[in-house]
Amino acid sequence: MSNTSMDLAERLRAAGITVNTGASSEPENPWYVKALLALSAWVASLFLLVAVGAAFADLFDSRLALTISGLLLIGAAVLLLTRWRNDFNDNFGLALSLAGQVLLVFAINKNLEPDMALYWWAVCVFQSGLLVLPHFVHRLVVAAFGGVAFALALIASGLAHFAGSLLIVLLALVWLAEFSSLRHMRLCQALGFGWAIALLCVQYIRRWQLAEFEDVFGVQGSGWAWLAEALTIAVLVKLILVVVRQSHVIVRPGQWAFIAVFIVCLSAASWYAYGLLQAVILLLLAFYGRNRVLFGLACVSLLLALSSYYYLLDTTLLIKSMTLLLLGLLLLGARALFCYLWPSTKGDDARALEVEP
Repeated sequence: MSNTSMDLAERLRAAGITVNTGASSEPENPWYVKALLALSAWVASLFLLVAVGAAFADLFDSRLALTISGLLLIGAAVLLLTRWRNDFNDNFGLALSLAGQVLLVFAINKNLEPDMALYWWAVCVFQSGLLVLPHFVHRLVVAAFGGVAFALALIASGLAHFAGSLLIVLLALVWLAEFSSLRHMRLCQALGFGWAIALLCVQYIRRWQLAEFEDVFGVQGSGWAWLAEALTIAVLVKLILVVVRQSHVIVRPGQWAFIAVFIVCLSAASWYAYGLLQAVILLLLAFYGRNRVLFGLACVSLLLALSSYYYLLDTTLLIKSMTLLLLGLLLLGARALFCYLWPSTKGDDARALEVEP
């Protein structure tokens, strides 16, 4: 190993990052081999669970049996995902862990009903405890399930409007912390992707199924929707300030005024097209972290927000089309006005902010 590589390894060890200097140069398995191993692992886990369920069907009427079975499956998954790592064991362990989680959720259901807020809070706490398992995909899946359970707990508590806003707060925290702590970068990424998927589910529930869920839970939504929207706006403003500070840029007073007007207009539009403001925050986080996967999730969120608004708008198709046309002209006009007022931002590398020399 060269002196430069040795210096880099020592710096990484000083930062608390494990470095395997004796790693072999053996290439990884091709993607089709991994896909076949993953498929065989999931099929094997399915047959195993069906066989165990058929053999011990009577035991699953007992809360104790459900708890013990779930803990045993999760314990086996921990061994497969931590000590006996390979492509087959990773997928097999993930399947066993998911099955164990289902059994433990059924065990919780023996004491609490799903239409109770306490049930979903218990599921949320249970999912949070599984994040200690150091496996990226497992953490991502657990974070997604935990985020949905957290949202359902808020809906069951009569705080449905805060579900998306609080998830946005958590997403902003983990994605901004991704580069500030290298030791926890993978954990932040898993949580960020999982909670972003949960946010898409929450946005769907908020737009299409909120009334049905509130009827099931027997709650009446709170009238604090404006407070949840204010929390989302505060996250957007804080994110812009962090990006400006971390990027070492100088923003002119006129540009700050332009940004303030844009935030006000965006907030007014998001009041009618729910999820628009949250999608913009995801886009900013994706650009800040240069993360293409998060950018794709943000684009999906943005398209769903606009399309659902178009579908739910109780007007004729002509009015809907004119609304979208005017919105597009407004955005293009805002960009043209920005480039006209600050011509230094034009060109192939056009940026909205002027970089410090």
